[in-house]
Amino acid sequence: MIYRVIGAQLSRYASLKASSVSPISPATRQSQETSKATVFLAQVTDDLDQERHNIGCYLVQAGINVLPVTWYSQEPNAFTESVKRDLAKSKLFVQLLSTVPGKRPPDLPGGYINLQIELAKKANLPILQWRNPSINPANVVDETHRAILEEETVWAENLEEFKREIRKRVLEKPKEKIERHINAFIFVDMEIVDRRMAEHVCEILDHYGVDYSLPIQSVDPETNRKDMEQNLLNCDAIIIIYGASNVCWVQNQLFQFRKILAMREVPLQAFAVFEGPPEKKDTLNMKLHNLQIIDCRKGSDEEALDAFVNGLSDV
Repeated sequence: MIYRVIGAQLSRYASLKASSVSPISPATRQSQETSKATVFLAQVTDDLDQERHNIGCYLVQAGINVLPVTWYSQEPNAFTESVKRDLAKSKLFVQLLSTVPGKRPPDLPGGYINLQIELAKKANLPILQWRNPSINPANVVDETHRAILEEETVWAENLEEFKREIRKRVLEKPKEKIERHINAFIFVDMEIVDRRMAEHVCEILDHYGVDYSLPIQSVDPETNRKDMEQNLLNCDAIIIIYGASNVCWVQNQLFQFRKILAMREVPLQAFAVFEGPPEKKDTLNMKLHNLQIIDCRKGSDEEALDAFVNGLSDV
């Protein structure tokens, strides 16, 4: 069903651009596919059909081609050849993952999910994957699928934020690095569920030539405590990421930071909570002196960080 919907969306979109209601010829469609940005939206397990449909429609409306536009034969050899053909036309490989590893027929023991990933890697295509932030990979029994869910290419974020990231990677040109180098060091604190969001914030900071660090995520609590203390005592500014994490975790970090920051010899230059997606979240029920709120609940925005970064002085 979803392939027919995406195919119909693509046809209607192309027809509107051409101001014609006539059917699209194969040659015309091939020309459009090569002239426009194209995303390979991988086949998913049944429980993610609606999410895939949602993303497909979003991308088509943004003027991005979505492949495949029809069902693939599930015969392994035919499936492989179809995927290879469409990957060769694509700029980005996008895949949605759940806790379900998907079908693994006897003649395809690795399954369709893993096969698509391997073919994308062989095609040297950038990979962008998503899972619901409520999923804890450690609870997934299947070892192979758990390893996939733990890959660095997997985003555990709000689906709306993920859709915007796809669009950005496909359509936006990389921004030139700002020449100014701000000689400052920022500690970007986050919970594991918000790591992708924290890394995106760090990419923005890098445009300003700002130094930064993320917290160590060790299984040893004492190692984590020492790392946090060193970061707080030596940084010039702090950003706490508040995305999918719990408000209690954010407030607990603020309480701990307040104690350690009192030990500093040099006052902190700036202190902020970066509120990213999802848009609806619990409000922080505490106020600290000079604490800033960077509101990016509808999506990361470089302009929102501009005032914070430019308020730092060279040290």
